[in-house]
Amino acid sequence: MARKLTFALSLLLLVGLMSGVSFANVIQITLGPSSQGTITTTASFAQFSSVSGFAYQGSNSGNYGFINGHIPVTSTVGNLHNLATNAEFVTVSIGPDTMSGFFTLDAFAQLSSHVAAFVGTFTVQGSTPGFASQGFKSGAVVDTDFTTYNGHMSSGEIVAPVPEPATFALIGSGLLATAGFLRRKM
Repeated sequence: MARKLTFALSLLLLVGLMSGVSFANVIQITLGPSSQGTITTTASFAQFSSVSGFAYQGSNSGNYGFINGHIPVTSTVGNLHNLATNAEFVTVSIGPDTMSGFFTLDAFAQLSSHVAAFVGTFTVQGSTPGFASQGFKSGAVVDTDFTTYNGHMSSGEIVAPVPEPATFALIGSGLLATAGFLRRKM
């Protein structure tokens, strides 16, 4: 009886530990204010004209840019404007690493006459090994969002979840422990 209780408590503790630490770290690329280009938002469209600026990852800096695009608004509820199917080509370079892909912008919220907030995804088409090793490998679809102020990019981010190596070690040791308990039982 004591063995069964010890086994059950050990398994419960293992599951609790795994669920508590199995959340992924987040690797983020921060998009700084645009140094050139404009972003125009109206109730019927979002227009991008040669937007570029500085990009940051930790203490490293580089630049980003996306080309011209005109995206129609398909519906509006309050200040939320849903956007038509779109793909805005984006390039990010930080140090020796470069990646490119497409923003697929889902919607923007017109927060005031000067401020709009966009949400969507970034589909990586190509990346150098430095970005690929951080969760931005070709084919990855990661989250993105950014804010505009007076027609310019104010700030934004491209975010990729990356599993912690410790999580894999914890799961592996948990599986080994469970296998050991089951082996002794049989």
